[in-house]
Amino acid sequence: MQTLLMLSYSRTPGRDLLISAVLPFYPLYQAFLKTADAVAVLEELFFRRSKQDNFVPAKVREVTWHW
Repeated sequence: MQTLLMLSYSRTPGRDLLISAVLPFYPLYQAFLKTADAVAVLEELFFRRSKQDNFVPAKVREVTWHW
């Protein structure tokens, strides 16, 4: 219903219809992002992956608290 209403007010209905064609796939995309987020959090909690990253200088990494 919202798509039809949007198309009735649109100046470029062909382009907007093409853009709105991806809306049914949004829940799949959101599930993928939630899964990727959960994997990242679990890796950080259990394997401390960020300890191996070089985004922090070595002198700072050496003086921080390690648990």
